[in-house]
Amino acid sequence: MAESDSLLQAFLRRYRVVITATVVSIAVGLFLMAIGESLHAVSFLWSGVLWEGGKVVLVTSFIGLIFEFVMHDRFVHRVMSEVNRLDRSIDNLQTTVAITSGAIDSGLSAVYNDRQRAIEDLEKILLHARRGEEIRILGISLGDFLCPHGRLYGPTAAALTAGINVRALLLDVSSEAAKTRAQREESHEDTTPPFNSPAWELWYHETRCFDELKTASDVARTYYGQFDGTNKNIAGDVVGRFNGHTYTLTPLCFLAIHEKTMFLESYHYAGRGGEAPILRISKTTHGSEVNTRLFDIYVNHFEILWKHSTQLAPRSGESRPETNMTGTTRGDSP
Repeated sequence: MAESDSLLQAFLRRYRVVITATVVSIAVGLFLMAIGESLHAVSFLWSGVLWEGGKVVLVTSFIGLIFEFVMHDRFVHRVMSEVNRLDRSIDNLQTTVAITSGAIDSGLSAVYNDRQRAIEDLEKILLHARRGEEIRILGISLGDFLCPHGRLYGPTAAALTAGINVRALLLDVSSEAAKTRAQREESHEDTTPPFNSPAWELWYHETRCFDELKTASDVARTYYGQFDGTNKNIAGDVVGRFNGHTYTLTPLCFLAIHEKTMFLESYHYAGRGGEAPILRISKTTHGSEVNTRLFDIYVNHFEILWKHSTQLAPRSGESRPETNMTGTTRGDSP
């Protein structure tokens, strides 16, 4: 755009100079010829010099105009090309503004093409959340949060220790959805037994998908006794409350919700989790007290799934007096 503005300014400056120079040259030529005519009776020599000089000036002016007309098309073509490019830039800018405006109105505040950047921001939330606040997480295994190898495993435990409450929804390790996931991600046509056959069940229990889900489920059960909302940490403060449920439906998305901020990643059958961009969604837009539509939709998605999920049973020797909202409690997973 700056280049286009410069060309337009150069175009205007050039023609101001050309017009001014032409008018001045014609005026000077006519003036010299007039003086030469008037001096004809006084001095033939000076009269001739001035007359011829005026003609030279006039001829030079006309030659300059002819040259300018010859160069005009080339210069104007370049200027018009830049003007057209400027028009396209303006159209693209208007499209970008419209897209951005729609995204902001929907509550979208960031798009993470790199999953690790989203994990870094989630880690900051876990470490800086305030006592009594709640973090809701939904996924397949929630390995980042509940498996010892996960980057958010330590921050999640630290948040619970600091009095932050966590509700976690993970996929039931024995569900058809979990088995289908393992089949799609880890099976090999030549070596994997027929799906759901006894041999396949043995194969499933050796897969990474099963191991990750089983590990996350076991950690969640451990958290029941460790973070029950009544125990105290080393500082003497009451720890947070952990509540873990499993669901059996086909996983649709990863969600992490804290107060007015949400992280959303859509799941798909084309590959593993982490391949789709993660969206950061705000509860409200700047200057508005009305909840954004996306935020409300996915909060309701979490709560509906929670309502129809099953509470994980504590590990042996640990207990939690309440059941989940549907009144059922699940036994140990295989």
